[in-house]
Amino acid sequence: MVQVAQDRGQLRFRLTILPHLGSPMSPADPTRYPLWPTVAITVLTGCAFTIFKFLVIAAIALAHLPGDPVPLPFEWMRSLVVTSGNISEMVSQGLASTLTVGILLGYLINAPLAGAWRVGPLFTVAVLGMTAGAILSLLVNPWLIALLVGASYGTACAARGKSVPLLGGASGRNDTFVSGVINAALVVGLLLGTVLGNALGEWFISDPHSPTKAATIVTSPVLAHGLLVAFLIACLAISTRIRLPPAEGTGFLAGLRSLIGITFGMLRRHPILLISGGISWGVASAASLAVLVYGVNDLGMKPVTASTLAVFPAVGAILGNLASGRLERRRYVLTGFGLLATTIALFPFIVTGWGTAAVVMVVVGFLFGVSTNVIDARFLALAGREGKAGYGGTVFSMVHNVLILMVSLSLAVGLSQQFLDSKSQFFLLAGWIGLALVIAAAAKVNDRLPA
Repeated sequence: MVQVAQDRGQLRFRLTILPHLGSPMSPADPTRYPLWPTVAITVLTGCAFTIFKFLVIAAIALAHLPGDPVPLPFEWMRSLVVTSGNISEMVSQGLASTLTVGILLGYLINAPLAGAWRVGPLFTVAVLGMTAGAILSLLVNPWLIALLVGASYGTACAARGKSVPLLGGASGRNDTFVSGVINAALVVGLLLGTVLGNALGEWFISDPHSPTKAATIVTSPVLAHGLLVAFLIACLAISTRIRLPPAEGTGFLAGLRSLIGITFGMLRRHPILLISGGISWGVASAASLAVLVYGVNDLGMKPVTASTLAVFPAVGAILGNLASGRLERRRYVLTGFGLLATTIALFPFIVTGWGTAAVVMVVVGFLFGVSTNVIDARFLALAGREGKAGYGGTVFSMVHNVLILMVSLSLAVGLSQQFLDSKSQFFLLAGWIGLALVIAAAAKVNDRLPA
């Protein structure tokens, strides 16, 4: 909440999160629920989703040869593309946007489902949907299957958001700590998926530095996707081990009927937290992909080498998430956003190779984590306090993915119309973070915690 504190006669605002905002479980329930199954499934689902993304990018973007038709989902879209360069960047951001559209299309199902089901079954459904997508993408237009995989991953996003306030008291930890650990686990999963997905893509689908784009080991997309399916099947074992206290739930049909009202109600009560945090996640998603393709195309790195750069923002984000509990004041959040925008804008001018990129990405990850986790944990805690942990997690995911889509599309459209190139795209990303800073600045007068 926004707290007015007296300090030497002066009033000052402070953005804080209470050490424990309460859990939807009964106060009389003495059971301690372990944190590790939720952390583990967060890592695994994030990893599987990212592996799928980079396998498809390897097949439709990095495998593109000069003179080949631009790999678009539909033929009529070719008339909209005017660029003769930046094909890999444009198609990669376009695919990321398609996955995000899938997450948003699944919202009508995932929102009431999260209100009606427990966290464990939600993760199980997410894993089964991604497994089906990994198989079908070999047989059907992968752009279309990306919608299915996105919708399935949206179920995991809803489950992850729902788990934070439920674990807040049930694990003996406060909400900020739990949110930081879950966010750090997600970063680790996305990191592993980036490295593994690019490795499988280079080995079995396409090596972008080969004159013929031939794979390094053997061209076998079936083998690459088969390994992903085996990984997803292993995820099912973890999803069955998740035990969390029951939240105040609603039936699926009742939840579907009240979905619009609840969604707009949360947007009306907590717009600043949702939008500023969502923009930050949108930039993080688009920037990770932009840095990888920049490393391959502009710095001449192999995809696996470029993908290892994701280690460094992940390390920074983990440190930032864990440090955020001590940096909850509004001025720290705004300072973090300001420094993040500056660092992103300077990226293509100060990065000359793998080493400098690694250092810069640690800084980017830390600034992202230390600012965004305070905002995210605050919203999820408020949703849990309102008795809407399930809906809160899903609305959180929905708004964030709308903004992830907007940021990715802004890059894809700019690249396709030659408004942007591989360097100027970082200026646009910095501008998005500047917008998040302006919005977050208003947090001192909004989204107050009810007494």
